[in-house]
Amino acid sequence: KDDNGGVSKFLKSQFLDGIDLTLTQVLLGQLNDFDTMIFVAQKNHQIDPAKRLTEEAAQREMYEDWEGSFQAYEQLLDSRLQNENQSFPDSPAVGNTKSGAQKGLLRCLLKLGRLDSVVNQAYGMSKQDPMHGNDMHICAELLPYATEAAWRLGNWPVLDNLVNDLHDESSSDANERFQLSFGRTMHSLHAKTQVRMISCLKDSRESIMSSLSSAARDGYTRSYPYLMQLHALREVESLSSMFFDDQAKFRQRFVDTVSSDQWRDRLEVSTPDITGSNAISNTRLALCRMADDPSVEGLMWLDIGKTARKGGLHRVAEHSLIQANVSFYRALNETDSSLACESIGNVKLQLAKMKHAIGESTSALKLIEDQIPASIFQMDEKQLTSYFSDRAESGEATARRILQATEWIVCDGLKTSSEIKDRYQTVLKLAPNWERAHFNYAKFLDVISAVEDSGFG
Repeated sequence: KDDNGGVSKFLKSQFLDGIDLTLTQVLLGQLNDFDTMIFVAQKNHQIDPAKRLTEEAAQREMYEDWEGSFQAYEQLLDSRLQNENQSFPDSPAVGNTKSGAQKGLLRCLLKLGRLDSVVNQAYGMSKQDPMHGNDMHICAELLPYATEAAWRLGNWPVLDNLVNDLHDESSSDANERFQLSFGRTMHSLHAKTQVRMISCLKDSRESIMSSLSSAARDGYTRSYPYLMQLHALREVESLSSMFFDDQAKFRQRFVDTVSSDQWRDRLEVSTPDITGSNAISNTRLALCRMADDPSVEGLMWLDIGKTARKGGLHRVAEHSLIQANVSFYRALNETDSSLACESIGNVKLQLAKMKHAIGESTSALKLIEDQIPASIFQMDEKQLTSYFSDRAESGEATARRILQATEWIVCDGLKTSSEIKDRYQTVLKLAPNWERAHFNYAKFLDVISAVEDSGFG
């Protein structure tokens, strides 16, 4: 071995040309020669860049880095990379990984909530496939992903075309068969064909059980996604009878069900993924869209957006919060619009927090204090009561927005201490029992007192 990385000059010669580098890596690992193993891996990646991207995409997907995995799959499908690899006839990367990369890219888009892109990409990929021809249908191997995107979008005409496109599912794995059968279940429920829906539910459950029986041997962690899929089927079963019963009472029955403790508790016992959603929440969103209940749909989008924001997935959060905003504005036309108005304020709060997290402090402050007049900080309790008597947003909801803005202002030193005191006092007048407001105001006064005692005040 030499002094440069511990790898022999012999291996740095042309000795590695024409041998199975993957097998060489395995053998070197078993011999505990890790320096040489790393060098061989680097050499392997230099010869076959598609292999490096394939491994990177799989690794990122394993760690639920969906954005990074999406970018790796996108590079794998780059036509320039495919043209380069045609000069390596012994490399199976391009031919064998193109289909896998296409599926991986669509899988990442589903996780990131870019559902329109899934459908568009599936059509585009199918059109480029020389074996598929130029007809306006999605090829069989990409159909499961487009089907899931269609029912989650509530795009029933597209779903109607997709569920009738495939008759031979022998080439699909169990998870893809579940996507197809569950898509048919949602299509049957929307079309109100009860017998077909029951049959599709049975097919969906059988697809899950075949995967669950294998995953259960490896432990609960591997089994959990399939348990969530079974739970999603149960959500459809529990609400399906309403869609087939008397439609005059449907609206009230649906609202009563989704407002119940059982509905909320079933979701709370599940664990959302890093994007803030899971099979249960995706199914519920589709059912709410099918039932045309924008208030419940908006609240679900708001929760997903909040979770994604806390996880640092700002693009996912922004998409979810925009969807929530659209749903709540639709709900403003309903009889009781107070919930929708207050929820719109909560959406603004979450969007402002997201903008502040990415460094857009000015935009965040402008958004969070939208429609809050400066004169409100000079009002006494009687004037505040009069001010909010004819406003849709409650005083408590406004107090939450003011407090968050005030905390940012304190951190950035944007206002004088007297102006900040007025803001805290306004919050306490609007929400006198809010512990967080009392704590933050006391902490601010403590800092002011310490500065004055030190002689710098």
